[in-house]
Amino acid sequence: MLILCISTAFISSGQGVITPILPIFAQQLNISISSIGFAVSIFAFARLIFNFPIGFIADKIGRRPLLIIGPIINAFGILLTGFSFNLFFLLFSRFISGIGHGMYTIAALAYISDISDDSNRAKYIGMNQVALLTGVAIGPAIGGILAELYGLRMPFYVISIVVASTSIYSLLKLPETFNDNKNKKVKDDNKKKLFFKLLKSRKFFSIALITISIFFTRQGSRNTIIPLLATTKLNITTGQLGIIFTLQAIIHLLTLIPASLAADKFGRRSVIIPSALGTAIFLLFFIISHSIVIFLIASILVSITMALAGPAPAAFVVDIAPKEITGMAMSLYRTAGDIGFVIGPPLLGYIADAYSLEMSLFINSILILLAVSYFFIYGKEGKDLTL
Repeated sequence: MLILCISTAFISSGQGVITPILPIFAQQLNISISSIGFAVSIFAFARLIFNFPIGFIADKIGRRPLLIIGPIINAFGILLTGFSFNLFFLLFSRFISGIGHGMYTIAALAYISDISDDSNRAKYIGMNQVALLTGVAIGPAIGGILAELYGLRMPFYVISIVVASTSIYSLLKLPETFNDNKNKKVKDDNKKKLFFKLLKSRKFFSIALITISIFFTRQGSRNTIIPLLATTKLNITTGQLGIIFTLQAIIHLLTLIPASLAADKFGRRSVIIPSALGTAIFLLFFIISHSIVIFLIASILVSITMALAGPAPAAFVVDIAPKEITGMAMSLYRTAGDIGFVIGPPLLGYIADAYSLEMSLFINSILILLAVSYFFIYGKEGKDLTL
């Protein structure tokens, strides 16, 4: 688990380095603001397309090949991004990078499911998320320093080497955990039947709605609408906003492990439901915030409630999914998150343009309440999908 966490921190540092400098880099290529947004979202779009094939491969040949090959493809995409000279080349590079990142992420979740059980699964997934957030947190500082000293292309070159080194590390350190001997009797046709049975189950659909709402809120409200609300309505400076976002990241990290332990001890529902309800309520605090103090309080509360769910949704999916299709189950889980990632910003942005920033937050809150209501009814714990 420790070896996997180190690999995760390495590969996630690539995202940390790239995210803050990508818009500036794209601007230097004379790319429009709307196209810059597309360059950011196409990374998740690539994962959305390839999640299912990757999950199938993980259950066919094992986790280790994907943990080795994924970072190489991701690193190649990052390197190509540094060489981009127009919009098409930039989009192609980001798309390639997204495929590699998706391969690693799904394989890592399947790997964790192999080495964990119901009593420690959320804790292990939480450890991996802490590693991911650590890489994302230290990345911007590294990228900013490299860009300032050597130009905007240099961070892409350097971090591509770091991400590629994850492959070597995984090759040398990570053993295979996928035991095909247990699954030889399970033919591909039966696996497909299990997959569609999981896909059609109300239990899975309930956790998928929760996952969509988490990513929808994270990318749509927290990373898009709320910063606009802060700067346009409350006159909060970008410097102050940066400090608030750093505080949010610290709170998220501090909340993850306790939330993981609670999910293992008291059950996944015990953290998922309060997390969703709290997020839906505290999002409304931004609507009534008329000062930086109230805005800061709302930011802290939303950070706590969103982190409270932590790894519980992923652990819930592993709990209910047949062991034979863990990789495909993880691909379904990641696809739900990527759907929220892709549709959140444009949908809430459209609502904000048509009505107001406050209305978009209100709609987001209602959508979370609908998702958690469905989960409350149908999201019962325990495995009930078998051959």
